[in-house]
Amino acid sequence: MNQRKKVWERCAIYFLFYGTLGWIFERIILFVLFKTFICSNFLHLPFLLYYGFASDLIFIIFKDDDHEIYNIAFVGGCIFTLFQYISSILLRLFFKINDWKNLLPVEGRWLFSFIGYMMLSILMIKIINPRINRKIKKYHQSFFIKWVIPFLCIFVFLDFILVVIQSVLF
Repeated sequence: MNQRKKVWERCAIYFLFYGTLGWIFERIILFVLFKTFICSNFLHLPFLLYYGFASDLIFIIFKDDDHEIYNIAFVGGCIFTLFQYISSILLRLFFKINDWKNLLPVEGRWLFSFIGYMMLSILMIKIINPRINRKIKKYHQSFFIKWVIPFLCIFVFLDFILVVIQSVLF
């Protein structure tokens, strides 16, 4: 398998995995903070786009495993926080949706997110991604990786298009 195909395959898997993991992570935080289930999702699917895109960018920057933990933490925290901030602005600007983090006190909101994203970045690069990579190497010719992963990526994209169309029409 050529190198470019490997990178795209991993990006697709990371996009789906971390987009879903981010949704689960935020549901847990919301439940702990507000003692109720709050669905602040933009998409219909249990998926957060900025977690998927940010994880892909972090993977591309740190795909070699020889980086210092503090570099991974700082850069990963910055990327995730920036993606969160941009998505929050876009949701508010174009879709009149307020991000749940706007309910937190202003002083601690971005610091709270940044510290969490730093920890997630270290977990991603040092622990989770190597395990995913081993599974990809083992099953790279499987039906799941060849057909299901691309289908799920298309499904997320179609959900995004559907939500945008619904927002414009209704």
